[in-house]
Amino acid sequence: EDDPQALSVLRAENVKKHLLLQGLPEHKIHLEGVGARLNVGPREFNRRVDLEMHGLSSRTPNDGCRPAWGRQLTALPLAEAVRFAHEQVDSGVLAAHVPAANAIVFERTDLLEAFLVGAGRIALGAEDRTELMRVAIMRGNLSHVQRLIAFGITISEFDDPKAPLDWAVCGRAPPQGDETHDFPLLDLLLSWGSTLQSVSPNGKQSWGRALSCAARQNRLLVADYLLARGANPDQPVEAPPLIESSAHSDMVRFLLRAGADPRAQNRGGETLFHVYKFTHATEVGWLAGLGLDINARKGGGPAPIEM
Repeated sequence: EDDPQALSVLRAENVKKHLLLQGLPEHKIHLEGVGARLNVGPREFNRRVDLEMHGLSSRTPNDGCRPAWGRQLTALPLAEAVRFAHEQVDSGVLAAHVPAANAIVFERTDLLEAFLVGAGRIALGAEDRTELMRVAIMRGNLSHVQRLIAFGITISEFDDPKAPLDWAVCGRAPPQGDETHDFPLLDLLLSWGSTLQSVSPNGKQSWGRALSCAARQNRLLVADYLLARGANPDQPVEAPPLIESSAHSDMVRFLLRAGADPRAQNRGGETLFHVYKFTHATEVGWLAGLGLDINARKGGGPAPIEM
């Protein structure tokens, strides 16, 4: 209890062991403070555990998360912080991107600059570069994202060009009271080459969840922004936008007006009838009138009335 960093390591190791013991090829992980549901394979999960173990959480700065290592690093004067980071990286204790990522998290622009191009430059591998960009995007710091683009990180370095937009919408807690807050960041990512529609490598449907996340969060202005720039209202992902909007009747109606297929199903075979949060009996007739089968079974399982 006296060592927050040790507790962080223990928590990360226990979670890792628990999931790996399940022997599953993919694990759905809910990251507190982000509100994003991500399909995380073993490789990505190990990287996230590594980040947690070395003091960098992917959670938003508003959730009270202040990792001990990052706090220790960024409390130091510039020259001392650079020396300390190099000792940690050179000894193999930290991945190369972690010092710069913590500089982003704790908004030490001078440190970030030193790690990128200054006398304290730390060489970044391919995964380090994309992970650093992920941190900057999920923190929503426009100037840091611009700096990384100027540094030379390109969209071609990512497995799927839809990933950065997903991070921007799904990987951050919705801003309070101002849905347009993230529009400059989204504009930048689109102009940089991130896309809302593209064929995912090997036919995978891991990315392209931006509209689904906006629908789940009931962010109507963000959903409208994405649709106006080419988002597919029937994006083939694990949880299509219409299914994700089920708790918000205004978002359901908005997506239907935008052309979403009312018969959409998630990967579990659920339709809107299965997941819609009914507030009045008339809504049953409304959904039936859209062409939904009131007796449709969830992947061969129960019908809506049986649930």
